[in-house]
Amino acid sequence: SLTNHARSVVSNELKPSAVMAKITDIRRQGRKVNAHVMGQAASMAFDVLQCCDYRTIEYNAHLMTHEEQLTGDSASSSASVASGRFSHKIEKICYASWSARTGRPVSYYTEQLKTEWWMTAEEALGEGFVDEIIYPPPFRPSPATVPMKRAKRVYDEDEPDDPPRRQRKRRPGSSRLRAPVGEPANRAERPAPTAN
Repeated sequence: SLTNHARSVVSNELKPSAVMAKITDIRRQGRKVNAHVMGQAASMAFDVLQCCDYRTIEYNAHLMTHEEQLTGDSASSSASVASGRFSHKIEKICYASWSARTGRPVSYYTEQLKTEWWMTAEEALGEGFVDEIIYPPPFRPSPATVPMKRAKRVYDEDEPDDPPRRQRKRRPGSSRLRAPVGEPANRAERPAPTAN
């Protein structure tokens, strides 16, 4: 079997039509042609998708189809009318092939495609334009982040292994002496007295 990874095809009508004809020819040989949609399959890429046997789509991809749009160099009104008539003939052929797969009448698609028809993966599955939605594999859960807190040591007088902090005891009548202004408070930092 062959798998066609479909993305949006933005081109003239001839190249996608050739792809559709090639897919049909491969299917006539008894081979299966599958399609997988990534991103989006819009316009003629949508029509190419409908020519495949088994159609899968990514869960976050989407489809878009619209009325047939033929471009030409001539801008005359007669040419525009003729182009419009031919477009309706092509539309009937496409709608008939969709109807054969989905079971909806051709008139349903004629009404829907008066404007651009955008579909999510779930909507496309419900309309019968895809056969399966491919979902991503589950992610491994990340470990819960616990905020780091500074541990506080708790002293309990009842526990001999963790005695309370010792507190300095003052002798009766003693008092703290402050160093004079301009002299270091620590005795080790004070200069030694010099002998006269």
